[in-house]
Amino acid sequence: MLRYNSNLKDKAREVRKNLTDSESALWSRWRNKQLPGIQFYRQKPSGEYLVDLYAPGAKWVVEVDGSQHVQSDQVTKDTCRDEYLAQKSPLTPL
Repeated sequence: MLRYNSNLKDKAREVRKNLTDSESALWSRWRNKQLPGIQFYRQKPSGEYLVDLYAPGAKWVVEVDGSQHVQSDQVTKDTCRDEYLAQKSPLTPL
């Protein structure tokens, strides 16, 4: 995982308390290694961003972009986030 802005730790804790419906649905299925052998973490700081779900063993970042992400300003922020994470990752985004 990338080094992260330590100021994001408190924000991550707060966001974990208020997951979107989509994030909550995925989390309920993926927590406690329900995908065999893959441990996920919620709202994990990564660089200057909070990623929705992170699996360090698999080196996966999962971003759940629901309806709040269709507004034009949010689309731009999401694109910047995606490009930043893709640059920092040795993996090819799907």
